[in-house]
Amino acid sequence: MNKTQNNEIKINHTMNDLEYSEKETKETYILKMIENTIRYHEKYSKSFFWNPSSTTSGRRFNESRFSVSNPKYIFTFENKKYEVNPSYSESCKNIYYHLSIYVDGIKKNITTLKSVFKKLK
Repeated sequence: MNKTQNNEIKINHTMNDLEYSEKETKETYILKMIENTIRYHEKYSKSFFWNPSSTTSGRRFNESRFSVSNPKYIFTFENKKYEVNPSYSESCKNIYYHLSIYVDGIKKNITTLKSVFKKLK
């Protein structure tokens, strides 16, 4: 994965336990994060029609499990700052999923993240 100098990648996210290891490069780490986001987005984008857990504790457990496996993260690629924030919540009747992607403060969609994934791969 030889990348040019202007494709420098910097990573920042809110979960300390998800730091990349010494053996893993930043590129492979961010590839894993983006791939995870794309995979979960494809799964949860139709979640409004699912049935939420019947108990409050079950709903909160599902929300916390989602936030652990899908943390908010920020990275810089080609001198642009990408902010990715997936969110998931359950009410008594509905499930809500939302993915916010901002590039230099401008709202974008999943296509932008997929194009970065293809460039890094």
